[in-house]
Amino acid sequence: MSRHRRQVALAAAVVMVALFAGVAASQGVDPDLAKSRMFRTITELPDISALDDIFSSIISSPGEIFAFLQAPRLHLAQAGVIFNPDGFELEGVFLAEENDPPYYGVSLPAQDYGYERVGIAFRSRSMYVLLFEAVAPRFSPLGSPGELPVVTAENADFVRVTDSIPNDLIAGISEWVRELDANSVPGSPIREELLATPRGFLLTRGMDIPQELYLIVALDTSQAEGRFYEFGGESTPVVAVDPASAGSAPFDEGFALIDLDAGVVFVLFGAI
Repeated sequence: MSRHRRQVALAAAVVMVALFAGVAASQGVDPDLAKSRMFRTITELPDISALDDIFSSIISSPGEIFAFLQAPRLHLAQAGVIFNPDGFELEGVFLAEENDPPYYGVSLPAQDYGYERVGIAFRSRSMYVLLFEAVAPRFSPLGSPGELPVVTAENADFVRVTDSIPNDLIAGISEWVRELDANSVPGSPIREELLATPRGFLLTRGMDIPQELYLIVALDTSQAEGRFYEFGGESTPVVAVDPASAGSAPFDEGFALIDLDAGVVFVLFGAI
């Protein structure tokens, strides 16, 4: 290769790296727009005062988890919470213990910290990052750990968690989720880095998310293809998607409910 061609190739490589690392400047994700979409979703939510109880029921047994993954919208409707397909896309994910090759990654809060069941979700097609606020443990007068606060899934919780997440964090996560989707493929090193250590991945890209503040879950649903949840001799995919109606456009910012002990995630995105 001539010197000139080597210089051109090197310049092209530098440009590609700069484009990948500098996506925030080029895409200019508007955190206010992201939040406005979340708040619009909240205003369209059904009466979900019982959603936390329903979610608790779902995670209570393998059979309930299986039924939920088979048809999230129908399962919730049968329990009394109806999400109109014109206004919502619903997804259920089971975090299987067998995670090789990885399709999810979890960065836990600090030791002895709990986490809010309701969080916010960012996605771009198969790439997801879910963020849940950490909860500091209470202590009894003798210094032994007490019970963690009970968190419900009433609309007020969706409002609070949306309002409490800093705008720069929303913009940064949203930008990187889009970038990973656009410029990498399933199983690529950069996606594996995110799944191996979500907090570390975001930290090295300028987003300091302390353990005392957040639980982080990353998903690459394209890597979950061919994975199944087994129950009673039957199987169903570990990722279930109930899409919004044809003609409706789901947002890429939404909400999630999670229970790590059961390994179940419920994600909802508003649609217009």
